[in-house]
Amino acid sequence: MRVLNLFNQEHLTADFLRKNPAATVPVLEVACDGKLLETIPDSLAIVKHLERGDLGGKSLIPEGKEAMAWEWVDRVRAEFQSYTITFGKVADASETSAPPGSGRAIRMLQDIAEQHPDVADAARTKLHTLKHVRRSAVSSEELQQAHEAAWRLLDALEEMLAPGQPFIFGASFSVADAFTVPMLARLQWRNHGRQIRERSRVSQYWERIQERPSYLTVFDAQCHMDGHPEDCRCK
Repeated sequence: MRVLNLFNQEHLTADFLRKNPAATVPVLEVACDGKLLETIPDSLAIVKHLERGDLGGKSLIPEGKEAMAWEWVDRVRAEFQSYTITFGKVADASETSAPPGSGRAIRMLQDIAEQHPDVADAARTKLHTLKHVRRSAVSSEELQQAHEAAWRLLDALEEMLAPGQPFIFGASFSVADAFTVPMLARLQWRNHGRQIRERSRVSQYWERIQERPSYLTVFDAQCHMDGHPEDCRCK
C-alpha cells in the first residue's frame, strides 16, 4: 500500500492521472504474478471487488444487517456535502477557503496538460474543477443546509451506535464504518469537532476509530506530512 501526500499534490501527477483520471483516492490496483489486471478508482467499487475476492475469511458486510449497512452507505454518499463543507465560502465573507496548495496544484496541472498528451484531457478537467472551487462562493443558506445535513447524519449515527458497541453494526468494522470515517475526518479537519464531541456515542466511536492502525496509516499520517496546513484542525 502506498499513502499519497495529498497536501503536496502527489495525486496530481501524470502517473497518478493515468491510474485515475479523476485524481481522487483511494485507488486499488489488481495484479496477478506481477501483471496489472485492473485499476479500480472508486471506494464503493473497491469494497464490492474485495467482497468478491478473498478477505481472509472476513467480510465488510455485517451478517444479517446487509440492507441496513448499504442503506447507511447510500445515505452518507447522498447527504454529506463534502465539497461544500470543505471548501465552501460565503459570498460576502472576507476570508476564502481555497483548497490548501491549490495555486501549486493549478500550475502542476497546467504543466501536465501541456507536456503529457495522454492525460491532457484529465488534467484540464481537474484544472477546471479547481479553478471553479477557488472562484465560487456559496450562500450562507447553502452552507447552513450542508452543515445541518451533516448534523442529521451525526444524530442518526448516535442512534445506531449501541452502548459498548465498537462499530456501527456490531463488533467488526464494516462497509458502514468505511464510509463514515472519511466524513468524521473531514468534519474534524474543518473545525467541527465540537459537533462530534456533543454526541457521546459518536465521540467514543470516533476516539476508537482514531486508534486503529488503518486510521493512523492513512488519515493521521496526512497530518504529519510535508505541506500540511498549519491551521488544520485534524487533531
